[in-house]
Amino acid sequence: MLGLGIAGAGIATLAGQGISLAIMYICVRSRCSVVRLHISDLWSFRYGVRIVRTGLPSFLRQGLMCLAAVMISRSCRQYGDGAMAGITVANKIFAVIFAVLVGYGQGFAPVCGFAYGAGLSSRVRASLRFTMITAVIFMCAMGAATWVWASEVAGVFLHEGGTQAMQLAALSLRAHAISMPFAAVCLVTGMYYQALGAYGKATLISALRQGVCFIPLVFILPRMYGVDGVAFVQTAADVLAGIVSAFYLLYTNEK
Repeated sequence: MLGLGIAGAGIATLAGQGISLAIMYICVRSRCSVVRLHISDLWSFRYGVRIVRTGLPSFLRQGLMCLAAVMISRSCRQYGDGAMAGITVANKIFAVIFAVLVGYGQGFAPVCGFAYGAGLSSRVRASLRFTMITAVIFMCAMGAATWVWASEVAGVFLHEGGTQAMQLAALSLRAHAISMPFAAVCLVTGMYYQALGAYGKATLISALRQGVCFIPLVFILPRMYGVDGVAFVQTAADVLAGIVSAFYLLYTNEK
């Protein structure tokens, strides 16, 4: 931005967030919105508790992603700049794909929540079934494409990263390709419970992927397999979280 380098990127991010906040505030204060914002509500303890309880799963989902990125970077540090570049690029590419899945899940949540509030249990089940199946199919397709073109995609971002960076980026992308359907199961399950108001279950599922499963693995796998272990940390965490989420969903729905 204007030749300011990293500082310019920070300024652009701050400006973008500020403009987005202003636009959203204008929308909710206008007569065009069915949702109205009153400043006095910000000081209501009752509303505050409800907001925190409702938003905690999303907070964990995003917050633990940041923590995971920091921990991965620290694990890569001992293997040099090439390893850092390769793993970082692969994780960022996967983050773009995962962001599409998050947006899909955010479209599913209100539909499921409205149906649940209206007592339409059959519609709740139908929306969950449709979203889960299509999300898994989408991630399978993206995983297949990522596996086939891993080297080419990594090469777009690693012009001068060296052989180590390219090899690790391709390895990490193919590892992500394996775990993408499992990540879909975990995300949809968490948003399902969040839409139903089961905040404890939603918080637990949200903490699985990059908290409960990820944190132990980021210490174990690099010690066992070196830099290749770093490349497989997120994959192993996604697979475990997806399996646990699937069993938990089946168990609780049966009850």
